[in-house]
Amino acid sequence: MKITLRRSALTALLAAAALGFSDPNDFAVAVKNFSPGPFGATTADSALGGPEGAGNGGGSFSVATLGVGGTLTLQFGNRCFDGIGADLLVCENPFLVSTGGSFAETMFVEVSSNGTDFARFPNRYLGPNNQLPPIQGAPLAWYRGLAGVRPVVANVVTGHDPLDVVHAGGDAFDLGDLAGDQLVQSGVVDTSAILYVRLVDVDSGNAQDSTGTTIWDCGLDSQSSADVDAIVALNSDGNEPASRPHVELALDAQGFLSIEVTDLDGWKDVKNGLAAALDGTEFPFGTLLSVCAVRSRTLPMLVAMMGLPADIASISELLAKRLAPCRPVRLTSPQAQRPSTLLRPSISTAMPPMW
Repeated sequence: MKITLRRSALTALLAAAALGFSDPNDFAVAVKNFSPGPFGATTADSALGGPEGAGNGGGSFSVATLGVGGTLTLQFGNRCFDGIGADLLVCENPFLVSTGGSFAETMFVEVSSNGTDFARFPNRYLGPNNQLPPIQGAPLAWYRGLAGVRPVVANVVTGHDPLDVVHAGGDAFDLGDLAGDQLVQSGVVDTSAILYVRLVDVDSGNAQDSTGTTIWDCGLDSQSSADVDAIVALNSDGNEPASRPHVELALDAQGFLSIEVTDLDGWKDVKNGLAAALDGTEFPFGTLLSVCAVRSRTLPMLVAMMGLPADIASISELLAKRLAPCRPVRLTSPQAQRPSTLLRPSISTAMPPMW
C-alpha cells in the first residue's frame, strides 16, 4: 500500500517495535573514559545500567553530570548496529516547563566501534542567538541531532520499557544518519558493531553545531551542563527477534518521507494495532492514513509516502523512528471502541478501513 500526504506539519516521526525489557548488556556496562568539565561529577557510575526517567514533569536524579564541556565515553555489553528503526537512545534528564518547552541541557552524541575513533551525529540548532531563559524552556524543534532535549519516561525500576520507543521518551538516533561521515565510509567506524558512545556537553554560547551556528540551551548559568542518565542499544545482538515487525523511514531528495512497515510472519502483529507518537504525543497510525491517497498495495508490506517541508523536520529527526507496531489491543477494551483522551493531530481522528 502506498499513500501520499502533502505539507504535513509533523516535527518528528519516530518508529520501532514495542518489545520486552532489554538485556542488561543493551545498556552501558562500563565507563571507558570520563573527563568532566568544571562543576562536573567526580564519577560517572550513575550513567551505567538502564534509564530511570521521571516523565515529562521531572528529570532523573540518578545521573552523571558532565560539567561544562565535559565528555563521557560509555561501553555497551552488546554491539549496537544499524538496523530497522532507531538504533540508539540517549537519556538525559530534561523536563517540560509550564510553557511546554523543554529545559534542555544538550549534548553531542558520537559513536565508535573501536573505542578510539568516533563519528559525531550531524546536528543543528535553530533557536535564537542568545542565552535562553530557563523558565521558558525551549521548543523541541530547535534542536536536531542533539541529546538532552526530550524528557525520559523509560524507567527500569518502575517498569517503563526503554525499548518501547513510542512511549520511552529520550532522544533517539539512527546510525544510518552517519552514512556520509568519512570515518564510516572508510570503515574505521563500523555501524554494524558499535560498542562505544561518547557524550560531549554543549558549552552553551560557545559550542557550534554542524553548520557552524552557535548553540544555546537552557542552562541556568555558566556552571550548568548536561546530565547523563543512560544509553540504550535499541538494535543489538540481545534484542532482535526474527518475528519482530519492522518499521523503516527514509527521506528522498524531493522531501517525501517514506514509511515502510513489514511483518515477515504475516500481518497479524500489524493488524492488532499501530501506535505513533509526535514528540511524545501518541495518536493512531490510522490518523496518518486518513489524509493519504492509496497508490498501490503489496503484501506483506505497507509503504506510506508523505511530503514534509525541509524546514520543519530534519532527516535525523525523521529517521529517529518513533512510529511503531504496538502491543495488541483486545477488541473488548475501551481503546478499541472509542478514541482515548490523548491528543491527536487536528487533521483527522478517523480510522480508515486498512485491511
